[in-house]
Amino acid sequence: MALIDITGFDPTPYQTTPLLPAESTATLGADLFALKPADAPLHVEKAAKRMLNTVNEMREVFVSRVELAGISLRTLMLFDSASDRFWVATRQRCSYWMIYAHEGLDLLSEEEQASIQLTDKREMAELARELDKHLFGIDGLKFLSKPFNQQVTLMGSRLTFITISNKVSLYEQLLGPDLLNTLNVLQGRYEAMVRDRSARDDDVAGLRLLRFKLQRHIALYANAVLTMLDEDEDESIDLVRAALRPMINARLGKSSSSDKSEDTSEPETEGEPLPVDMLEDVPAPEPENGDGE
Repeated sequence: MALIDITGFDPTPYQTTPLLPAESTATLGADLFALKPADAPLHVEKAAKRMLNTVNEMREVFVSRVELAGISLRTLMLFDSASDRFWVATRQRCSYWMIYAHEGLDLLSEEEQASIQLTDKREMAELARELDKHLFGIDGLKFLSKPFNQQVTLMGSRLTFITISNKVSLYEQLLGPDLLNTLNVLQGRYEAMVRDRSARDDDVAGLRLLRFKLQRHIALYANAVLTMLDEDEDESIDLVRAALRPMINARLGKSSSSDKSEDTSEPETEGEPLPVDMLEDVPAPEPENGDGE
């Protein structure tokens, strides 16, 4: 049997993974697995399994992203604006009580002072001054302009100061139970929203690493399939081309054969390098028989 000429076959398009957004990369991996040659050598099967496992990991992340999609930046900003207003009202409530410390009220007669309970009000004024100092200090309301994750911590620490103080009942009287209760309810919701947003940020970072991992596994799988080229087998070139056709389709921007879902992920920078911890040694193909030939 004459040897076939494989010198005209260019393996280059198959040796590196096309640079695609995360969802398109997952689709490419799934397409390649769907077209895996039947009765492939063991090293091809192993490479295909690793590739599919990473595809499945990425798809689990896609599901979680959909679940978290309701917590949008616009929603968080809207809620943040409402929460800020109640903190502004808290400082205004302190400012109101501190007016009673004004020396101009000393001009009132004893009877007039008694009618407005000035002595009691001035005790509240001193309490308000103390609370204002602890909550707002010299920076006032500047903490409300901090990033969300910092702001929620700063607000939480201020509420904690009030609730663990031995003067909590006086603070409730000063601010009013309605305002203090509202601040606590808002804080709980704010913390939940920031946690959800943080989880989504972590998810994006994790998805990026998974995309790097899948790029590597696709390249390893494609190179494993290329080892199936055999000069003694006329059909080997067609078999390899058919198995790796999704890589060519991906480079040409053709839609995938196994996943018609819209790719909603952001495209990545084309020259983005793989992280160092993803650059493992490429395993050599395992021999199919005991003598290693």
